Amino acid sequence: MTDVHNLHDRATRGELLSEEDQVQLDAWYEQMDAQELAQLNSNIASPADRQLIQEQINATIARIQNVTTKIQTTLDENERLRRENLSLTARLAQTSASRAA
Repeated sequence: MTDVHNLHDRATRGELLSEEDQVQLDAWYEQMDAQELAQLNSNIASPADRQLIQEQINATIARIQNVTTKIQTTLDENERLRRENLSLTARLAQTSASRAA
């Protein structure tokens, strides 16, 4: 473990550090914060990237809406066929009953 990691470990365990050690640790913390900030900033999408992402989202939403419409159409057709099937079954039963009598 490097010296600064050792200082960090000691500090997080509540051990008091010398003023020199604390200055060194604070400098390391600032360096780590700067590196993290630089990394975060490098991950931020450019306006062109954001536009492309928004276009992809819009295209995906359109596909979802299209599929939803197809599903609803299929459900409606299934319901129509169910009603027709019930009607035909009732007519068949009625015809069979008429013939039996």
